[in-house]
Amino acid sequence: MFDNRHIRSLANQAMELIEYATPPEKCTQGRPVQTFHKQFESADRLFSVGIWECSVGSFTVNFTGHEFASLLEGRIMIEDEHGSQLMFLPGMQLVFPAGYKGEWNVLEPSRKSYVWYELSPPTP
Repeated sequence: MFDNRHIRSLANQAMELIEYATPPEKCTQGRPVQTFHKQFESADRLFSVGIWECSVGSFTVNFTGHEFASLLEGRIMIEDEHGSQLMFLPGMQLVFPAGYKGEWNVLEPSRKSYVWYELSPPTP
């Protein structure tokens, strides 16, 4: 049985912190550093929630899962693989379906909350 001790706030210190420079093969401008403050991950590792931060730069994305994202700070120009652009601004909430491909141009240091559902179990 679960109780309130199992509830996680995104304001709490992250359970796991992952920081890395975006791989060069994905970068189209600069080499932005991405930081994931993971607050929750399901036992099967398919569902996770947290805060993502990124420095200025551009990189390609190819989503293997579904994501709900709410931009908290910064500005990101998102361009899909067909050339459609969308300015992602603080307060906006977006859903990216699995299979989404495009480029993220982080125009100023950005921070978003995310909910991620991966379609395939991670490889061990």
